[in-house]
Amino acid sequence: MMTHSVESAMSVPVRLDEALRLHGLGRPAEALALYDAVLAEEPRHAEALHLSALAALAAGKGALARARVDGALALTPDDADLWRSLALILRAAGEAEAMGRALETALALRPAFPAAALALAESRLAAGDGPGAASLLRQQPDSPEILAALAPLLVGLGDAEGALEAADRRLALEEDDPSAGGLIDRGTALLALGRTEEAIATLRTALALAEGQEAWTARINLADALARQGNWRGAARTYGANAGDFPAVALALASTMPLVPASTADIAEARQRLVTGLETLRERRAFVPDPNALFAGIAHPLLAAHGIDDRLLMADIADTVRGLCPVLGHTARHIGKAPHRGRRRIGVLAPAGAPAGEGIAAALLEGLAARADVEAIALTLDGAEAKAPPAGRGAALPTDLFKAQEALDALELDGLVHAEVGAGARATALAHGRFAPLQVALGGHPATSGLASIDWFVSSAGMEPAGARAHYREALFRLPHPIMPALPPVAEAADRDRLALPGDETLYLCAQPLHRLPPAFDRLAAAILEGDRRGRLCLFRPDEPALAGLLEARMALAGVAAERILWLRRTRRGIYLAALKAVDVVLDAPHWGGDGTARDALALGTPVVAWQGALMRDRRAAFWCAAFGLDEAVVRTAEAYVRQALAFGRDRAKRRAAAERLCAAAPRLFGDPRGLSALVSFLADGPPSAEARPKA
Repeated sequence: MMTHSVESAMSVPVRLDEALRLHGLGRPAEALALYDAVLAEEPRHAEALHLSALAALAAGKGALARARVDGALALTPDDADLWRSLALILRAAGEAEAMGRALETALALRPAFPAAALALAESRLAAGDGPGAASLLRQQPDSPEILAALAPLLVGLGDAEGALEAADRRLALEEDDPSAGGLIDRGTALLALGRTEEAIATLRTALALAEGQEAWTARINLADALARQGNWRGAARTYGANAGDFPAVALALASTMPLVPASTADIAEARQRLVTGLETLRERRAFVPDPNALFAGIAHPLLAAHGIDDRLLMADIADTVRGLCPVLGHTARHIGKAPHRGRRRIGVLAPAGAPAGEGIAAALLEGLAARADVEAIALTLDGAEAKAPPAGRGAALPTDLFKAQEALDALELDGLVHAEVGAGARATALAHGRFAPLQVALGGHPATSGLASIDWFVSSAGMEPAGARAHYREALFRLPHPIMPALPPVAEAADRDRLALPGDETLYLCAQPLHRLPPAFDRLAAAILEGDRRGRLCLFRPDEPALAGLLEARMALAGVAAERILWLRRTRRGIYLAALKAVDVVLDAPHWGGDGTARDALALGTPVVAWQGALMRDRRAAFWCAAFGLDEAVVRTAEAYVRQALAFGRDRAKRRAAAERLCAAAPRLFGDPRGLSALVSFLADGPPSAEARPKA
């Protein structure tokens, strides 16, 4: 009675102020009672309707919240704040499309409305429309909140210059008191631009200022920057002694690997750290509820360069990560149910950053789309619009992994092809799930995925050794021939003067990225250059200069002086092909050799010395040499490798004769339809039932 009497004596403005105070103190039910008292006297009080809608939402009364905000909108339909509040209520109700429309109305009424723009940008980003989200934010006036959202978004879209500009504008607003968040955004943008030294300095400053979650963000980005420079031990130290308290960070720490290992001892140390780290995570029964928090340690592409059969280790990694974050193992709703009628629906997840319409994934999509009984769906992960194949469609998967899982669920796929599972974190994270009854990995990353969710690994019969099935956790499907481009490569003018290459020296090119060059390669290069005093070793310069310095230091220990190494720039494909044609000999790398590189070099008439090892990734160049009729270039020992390289390098007539054979062979190989036809039939008609899947 006392409360009622006090409320009755309070004026409407006083009641509204008291209700706001109570709501701000986290007492929405009490606030709602005051709003109800106001509305009992003035049912058309728009402000009370609006504020009571927000209190009802906070109190868990969604239907009442919706009724109140609708009542307020009926009175003041041009109030942008009301439309934003409606969007909040719709989001809580799971009505994403209606929420988006409400936010669009709010922005139409008030174009400079940062809160609405941020909410709508978040919605569009979750739906996979990164460019649309960025456009919304760019239309808003500068504020720390808008720029804090814009900078990382632009990095994710590949616009690092725009991200750096946004971070610098945020820091300018903060003047003499820069925030750790602004510095983190600046350091991340610098890292994406390849300005690693500046990024490291900026991130160190951010780490000194940051607290809580921001400190971990700065620490993680700093570790990434150090790892890119090849400072893998420094990266590990940056994670800190208490990294084990945070499972996602502990996984990243365990997974830290040298990009350019100084020795085989470095490789052994890093691998042991990984094994020990995985064991610790399992023993602690570590748990990560959100897959988006797993920033590193899901994919381990560097293991492929170690020359070891890692089937058991890859399975161990996959199972540990799946146990760490069980939601990665999401199963689509249609799995196990009767297949839908109509055309067989097959999705192809293209590699991140792959040019639209190019590569094996694009060829496969076109081949599938040519089948009347197949609906081919092009899928992308990097925010770029998916290029739909003829008679098919495309879909850009959302950045958020939960949303990406939902998007794949909705497609109800019969088959899902992963073009490069194992190479990138997000693609590998999605590959843990079961989104189709048939899930296949192509050899874009030439090693087993280790995933129980991948049914088949697609390889080429001629590249696999005897007993190859034991190298894969997946069942192994061998194509009768690799999938071939329609036409041989065409190099730009391969004149050495135009490429700034010396005309009087023998040029031996290893075209593989530096992380694929094991310490064993150094000894091979040293012996070749010792046998050919006019010889130079050519390598493509990495984006990170520090890596070149690490390799030069390591090679010096093997006897290769820095002046005997000629660094080339790989600016675009035409220049890369011209370099393959202009050099005298292409050297395949042991452990993880070339595939397309070897094929292109041979098609251009340049002999390739190809190592034939025990694993598929160590035999691809050897396959191409045999296919082009250059069998003498296939070697199995270090002595034979050096001998064959010098035989080509020191004998111009031998190179000329080889070039004639190679160029004559190219037309019969390119455009060969057997590989593509076999893969299309495999996916459209179903895999052979006789193949057994090896035990994990």
